[in-house]
This record gives sequence, structure tokens and C-alpha cells, in this order.
Amino acid sequence: LNMIKMMISNPSCWIRHLSLDPETGSDPPGIRVRGAEGVHALDYLFPSFWVWAKLIRNLGDIGYVPSNLYAATFDWRLSPQMIEERDHYCSHLSKKIETMVRLNKHKAVIISHSMG
Repeated sequence: LNMIKMMISNPSCWIRHLSLDPETGSDPPGIRVRGAEGVHALDYLFPSFWVWAKLIRNLGDIGYVPSNLYAATFDWRLSPQMIEERDHYCSHLSKKIETMVRLNKHKAVIISHSMG
């Protein structure tokens, strides 16, 4: 709910923090926005408004646990090239998947979603 309160109480600040620098295409000077990480970052947008909670619960029912379930959150504002340049996102994600496959001794199942 803090996020919603912030949006309502100071919309110009909210927009300033979500906007990208028009010159660099990345964070504006003095502002650093990164997505929340982990499964808890995508279950509910705020209380009573589920996003992926039902899918996470169903995956738990068939045996997925934190050691074999990973949520690869990312900065949706950036192009794939920029997110790799800034955060090494694709490189880290590839290594994470390879590590999970090796540790769990199972093929990876990847579920993707796009807002676009």
C-alpha cells in the first residue's frame, strides 16, 4: 500500500522516478530504481490484489519450493540491450538457470510473461 500512497500523494515524484534519462536511456542522475526480487515480488501487487499468487500456490502444490522456483524480475522500462549493459541481466539469468538445473538435476521449465 505504500506504493499506492506514494503515487496518490506525490504523482510528480512517482513519474520522475519511473522516467528514464532521455540522453542515456537509463536511470536519471541521482535516481536508482530496481525491481523487487524473488517470488514474493510478484505474488501480490498489494493486499487482496493477486498477480501471480495463484500460480505460485499451484506450483507449490505440485512440489515446487524456494530451492527450485525462481522469479526473474527485471526492469521493464529498459530494452534488452540496456538491461544487459546496465545490470548484466541476461548473463546473470543464464548462470542462475544453469546453476538451478545442475543443483536440482532436472530440466528448467521457464514461464514467461509480457505486459506488451
